[in-house]
Amino acid sequence: MTDPLWWRYNGAVMVPMRPELAERVFRPDGHYLLEAHHERSYQRHRAYFASLHEAWSSLRVDDFPSPEHLRKFALIKCGYYDERVLVCDTASQAERVAAFVRPLDEFAIIVRDDTLVRVWTARSQAYKAMGRDEFNRSMSEVLDYVAGLVGVSREELDREGGFA
Repeated sequence: MTDPLWWRYNGAVMVPMRPELAERVFRPDGHYLLEAHHERSYQRHRAYFASLHEAWSSLRVDDFPSPEHLRKFALIKCGYYDERVLVCDTASQAERVAAFVRPLDEFAIIVRDDTLVRVWTARSQAYKAMGRDEFNRSMSEVLDYVAGLVGVSREELDREGGFA
């Protein structure tokens, strides 16, 4: 089973919303660790992407070909990235490695410094990759960064995106 099961707490016990699925995975008198999972707000999620789209539409397309390019760039700039460092023997080899790596992820930031090649890729904000609290932090930091990039207040960007 890969998808989580929904449960309802009745004040005494956790009751599966789909008992037939729970029976396939759990055994009577088995001991299982329960971890609360708090869902993200669908409305905030939509408003986030709408705000990013509004901000993107005011920027030059040459800088960011799509709202996704803007979002991933902002995630990296705000520290939500994975880093890979490749050490090369020569600067020319590093230049070739950087050229080789560039098309592997169109959103990555690739920095070459003499014989080092640093590749930063944005962390995923997908539901399964980032929980609610971390998503909310990253969303707030990205929107702050993007608001500064386009020269508007965060409140104005929120209004444009439909945040209440």
